[in-house]
Amino acid sequence: MYIKTALLISICLQIIAAILAINLTKAAKYNKSWILLTLALLLMASRRLIEYLPYIYKDITEEISLINSWIGVIISFLITAGFIYIRRIFNMIKRAEANL
Repeated sequence: MYIKTALLISICLQIIAAILAINLTKAAKYNKSWILLTLALLLMASRRLIEYLPYIYKDITEEISLINSWIGVIISFLITAGFIYIRRIFNMIKRAEANL
């Protein structure tokens, strides 16, 4: 019971975070890092939803586990790529400040 409640709260919070990130994408001027991190948030919310499915459908746990694992790999890739772009932004800022 507690796990189901925690998953539902997590799903709701991650969907809210993803919606907020989507709304801020234009303000971030469609920056690649922001888009990658927003996609990661959306996939995190969908991953939690997938984790909740076995509580509804008892016979799909093996397939869900495989899908969930691959989504985790994709999320890790998106976050890593997003932070690589963020590091580039900080390096550009540092160079710009050094030229002032």
